[in-house]
Amino acid sequence: MRLGRSIVARATLRIFGLSAVVGLLVVLASARLLEGYEQERLVDNLGDLISAVERTASVAAFANDPQLASEVATGLIQNTAVLSARIYSGNALLAGSDNGRSAAPSASLDTITRPLHSPFDATETIGRIEIEPARARIRDEASRYATLVGMLLAMLVVLVAGVVAWVVYRSITRPIKTVADGLHTLDVQNGQQLRPPAGSEDDEIGRLVRNVNALVARIGEALETERALREDREQSERRFRMIFENAETGIFVVDGDRYLQSWNPAMVRLLGSERFQQAGMPPRLDLLLGVPAQDLEHLADQARSQNAGRGEDFHLSGPDAPTERWVHVVLNALGDGPMYGVANDITERRRAIATVLSLAERDPLTGVFNRRGMQRLASRVLQSADERRRVAVLMVDLDGFKAVNDSHGHEAGDKLLVQISQRLESLLRKSDYVARLGGDEFAVILTGLAAPEAATRIAAKLVDACAEAVPIGDVVLRVSASVGVAVSATADDVFEILLGQADQAMYEAKRGGKSAYRLYQAA
Repeated sequence: MRLGRSIVARATLRIFGLSAVVGLLVVLASARLLEGYEQERLVDNLGDLISAVERTASVAAFANDPQLASEVATGLIQNTAVLSARIYSGNALLAGSDNGRSAAPSASLDTITRPLHSPFDATETIGRIEIEPARARIRDEASRYATLVGMLLAMLVVLVAGVVAWVVYRSITRPIKTVADGLHTLDVQNGQQLRPPAGSEDDEIGRLVRNVNALVARIGEALETERALREDREQSERRFRMIFENAETGIFVVDGDRYLQSWNPAMVRLLGSERFQQAGMPPRLDLLLGVPAQDLEHLADQARSQNAGRGEDFHLSGPDAPTERWVHVVLNALGDGPMYGVANDITERRRAIATVLSLAERDPLTGVFNRRGMQRLASRVLQSADERRRVAVLMVDLDGFKAVNDSHGHEAGDKLLVQISQRLESLLRKSDYVARLGGDEFAVILTGLAAPEAATRIAAKLVDACAEAVPIGDVVLRVSASVGVAVSATADDVFEILLGQADQAMYEAKRGGKSAYRLYQAA
């Protein structure tokens, strides 16, 4: 085992490494502090030394005795911490002595001066005594003292680190290594279990061993369960294959590029073998259905974003579909991989629904949608609205229609409404819708708009179309239209709210002089 992979080696190295860093910082800080404290102590000792000879020096200064003063000064410089000593009587130097050692000046160690008082009157100053500390000597002694203490601290740190490393090794790392070695050779399939290291039966390591043994037991049970599940899965796959091959519903798997990866025979019967031949191999789903690729991409995006199956009806188009046929396709996203889908022929159902809706959702006079039909269409269209595929609702109100009814009768007014509705439809795409809401009010839904400006351009065309003369028999009728426009950008917008906004904008157009359009602007 390499040194870097051994828990024993790594734990020991980390303990000693951390101890070395901490110890070094402690030693350096302690040595610096002790050196300063020792220098201060040695200087303070010089003050005590002065106090010891102060009485004799006072007598020498009082008696003006150079001999006695010289003896005191000579005695002071016998101390290795004293570089020179001087005794003054008044301001005159009475005696001075120098031991001849030189020292570099230090700003922190100044000359020590002590006033000398009369032996008979403590309030009378008769001279002074000055001592020049041996700065280099004091620093050297303080440094040696600090070095000695630092070495003792370093030895103590090393000793503590060694004891800690030994305790950690004996109580933690060695038992863990023993457990790791046991796990490396453990025979799980035969139910072999670990034994806790000696002395660790009742501590956390012993509990770890017991948990590992419990895990080994569960793994054995899981292996047995997995074998049983594998057998069940094989049987389920056989059943699924039988259903897949014999189902009447088209079942397929499609990848992210819309290519079919697999499909059942019902899918071929549903769409026709000619479509599969024309779509290539592997066939592409949008080519099989004859629909725009973006429609399928939008359906797939919805399924992935909602993590649920999403379905849509598609109208089969192409030369091999002479009659109208509809297929309902459901896509289901399972993760980020291929999507699973089913397809069913809903042509008969669509025909039945169309018949019912044409009666319930169409205006009997003009043949366009009524309010109910428009609401149903809007709820579906608004679900696909986003910043790239906007939906607009236009409110169209005819100006002067009441005058037509009053002057030419309701029959002429009804024919005028039929002509106007046909003009509105002729200006729109197949993906847009027109509805008569009642009287002379129409609503228009525009889909797939890139910007609000596209809706206002169409609104301008509607205004122009409604302003053109309408021949009804021998009479030529003229009306105009006021149009309000409201644009949606998200699937959260509600049709009734958009219709109300368009209605407000339409009334703004009427107040502005009629025969015009206005785009709704939020206050």
